[in-house]
Amino acid sequence: MVVVPTVKAVSVPVAAWGAFGGRRPLFFLKTVPNVTGNIGITPLTEAAVAYQLANPGTGGLTVAERIDTANKRVQSRFNQRLPSGYKLADVTRLPTLIGPGSGPGAAGSDTAGTYAVVLAAIADLARKHNPTLSRPALTFARDLGRDLTDGEIDGVAKGGEALGPAGETSYSAPLLAGKLVNSIDKANED
Repeated sequence: MVVVPTVKAVSVPVAAWGAFGGRRPLFFLKTVPNVTGNIGITPLTEAAVAYQLANPGTGGLTVAERIDTANKRVQSRFNQRLPSGYKLADVTRLPTLIGPGSGPGAAGSDTAGTYAVVLAAIADLARKHNPTLSRPALTFARDLGRDLTDGEIDGVAKGGEALGPAGETSYSAPLLAGKLVNSIDKANED
């Protein structure tokens, strides 16, 4: 007997986008049998969706295998830019929830806390890279998603297109690793 995993998709009607500032919300892909806890919808899950949409070919893989491949591709490529103590185990996991009222060390040092620190670092580096961005973390999600459509974080989308005009992007691919380290250090101080 062959068991085929069920795939769940989250759909938000266009009419409800007003709750997201009139912009499309972030998305994620995850196969249901692989869900063992809460799911985080983050810039990295958004990048996995963008990668999957840009690379829909089956290559003999099932839908579940393609989803897993997209999540692992993003995880692998992003982990290449993170310091060793901050490598992510799963981009779909729920990070520790922190906010303006959280005190120093609120993220904790477990895998969920590590993910929270990395996400805080993403927002910080995007804000520093381009202070004119009104939503730096969301712009980072969009830029990383476009960047990873070719499977690499190289500042170029599938088809050779630049991520955007100079001064409008949220990061520089060649500087991403160093900027992440600096922003992780800052996130750990806050």
